[in-house]
Amino acid sequence: GEDKKLKSKYKGPYMVAKVLNKNRFVIKDIPGFNISSKPYDSVLSPDRMKLW
Repeated sequence: GEDKKLKSKYKGPYMVAKVLNKNRFVIKDIPGFNISSKPYDSVLSPDRMKLW
């Protein structure tokens, strides 16, 4: 199996595309820094984010 100790806890970098109500953020890939073949687009709260 995979060793969870060595696995990264965070993925990134991403950019905040939009600020929503109730302290939520729309997060998208930074052009040129795509981690996967599919574009990333999600809504997150600040406790799930970390400065890069």
